[in-house]
Amino acid sequence: MELHQKVWEKPLKEISVEFGMTGTGLAKLCDRHEIPRPPQGHWTRLSLGGLVEITPLPPLPEGKSDVIVITPLTPKPSHSDAVVDAQEEALNAVAKITELDSFRSLHPSVRAWVKQHRDDQAQRWQERRERRREVLGHFWDPIPDLTERDRYRFQATSTVFNALEKAGAEVVGAKIIGKFDIKVGNHTLECAIKEKMRQGLSDVDKSWSAYPHHHQHGLHPSGFLRIAVNTYVSGGKLEWIERQNKSVVDLLPKIIATIMGCGPRLDEQQAEREAQQLRYEEERRKQFEEQQRRELEARRWKHFREQAVLWQECQRLRALVDAIEHRTPTEQADDIDGMTAAEWIAWTREKIEDLDPMNRDLEGLWKPPSRW
Repeated sequence: MELHQKVWEKPLKEISVEFGMTGTGLAKLCDRHEIPRPPQGHWTRLSLGGLVEITPLPPLPEGKSDVIVITPLTPKPSHSDAVVDAQEEALNAVAKITELDSFRSLHPSVRAWVKQHRDDQAQRWQERRERRREVLGHFWDPIPDLTERDRYRFQATSTVFNALEKAGAEVVGAKIIGKFDIKVGNHTLECAIKEKMRQGLSDVDKSWSAYPHHHQHGLHPSGFLRIAVNTYVSGGKLEWIERQNKSVVDLLPKIIATIMGCGPRLDEQQAEREAQQLRYEEERRKQFEEQQRRELEARRWKHFREQAVLWQECQRLRALVDAIEHRTPTEQADDIDGMTAAEWIAWTREKIEDLDPMNRDLEGLWKPPSRW
């Protein structure tokens, strides 16, 4: 088989390019069709001049075709010019941001969080003072000061907010828990900047944040922030996570460019949905018209068959009247219900002519009467 020969001539990564698929995908394809692949170290031994053994292709199972259909991967759609332009403008707008905002110059939305924290602290102390007067009163724990991680998150969030506004977005809502809304163009994106949490075996140290209840119970802080766009945008999940060598400032250009590119991407999504709706409505209209056509055709055919039955009936009626008329000269009859036999025959022939569809125009033979 040709594929078996190719697999032993070149590494899978090189061959997969010819078929428009990944090396892993090609390996799975070979395994699915029981095509032997070179073992690990095969190409190294071959490059060093060592001897290698080619595993022969096993006999083809009875009834199984030797033709394998390979479907290339569908390439990811490239961004439109509008998306690329929006991202380039965003990159230019934030190019000079190289460090986090100072805690003394936070974005107004984040500055409001600091005030909210102070207000929450004062309210909690006031509640504790009031509870002291009650012997059995419950004492709420005081709210601690902002920790280093809290302050870092506030500074990172402020930096992102200011960068987005420099790029042309608008912060329309921000909660101290880390969720915020950004308006980009005609669309509002639900986003979040929160501590990336992880599982652990030890007890959770709640002193790492003044608001540990803002995070999922039982998880430990990772020491890195997670920035995400929670609004669905075509193209996959949008999130960025800090690493040891990648801080928010390092990720900032990509974050801002991607978020600003969401505006035109959502415009395109909306335009596609509207076009899809129009196509759906057009298809429904065509289906309705086709159904109407079939119903009209069925009514026309039924009407024509009914005319054929009437026509045959008129033939039989005429034959009967002819037979009756043939009897009248030889058979005397009194008036029948006030009319003579000749008058009855004339009346019957008149009724037959009214019933005969051939006495109408051709349109009446095929066109059914209008439905009420």
